[in-house]
Amino acid sequence: MNIYALRRPSVLAFQARNDLADLIRIANNGDDGHTTPAFGATELRAFGGFIKQYGAEFLLECLEKNERNGMMYHYPGTLTGDYDMPNTEDEIIDMILTGIKNG
Repeated sequence: MNIYALRRPSVLAFQARNDLADLIRIANNGDDGHTTPAFGATELRAFGGFIKQYGAEFLLECLEKNERNGMMYHYPGTLTGDYDMPNTEDEIIDMILTGIKNG
């Protein structure tokens, strides 16, 4: 998959596309505990699992829809956002699908 072919107009898309290569690697190979940093590991596994189940294009579609409805992938000037608030992978995946903040 050519991740740069996934074109989106928003800032979110640029941020997500930068993370997409790592997320696709996690989706394809799993997390061996050495390649995923401890910071954000739950989020990375959730996003990787989402890609494995639904695909990268649908992930970007959901993130864009959620962004239009006020959810933030990254808060301005930080590397954290609304998707970092839930405690479990399932909660994060549910948040991606529904666009409802539950963390």
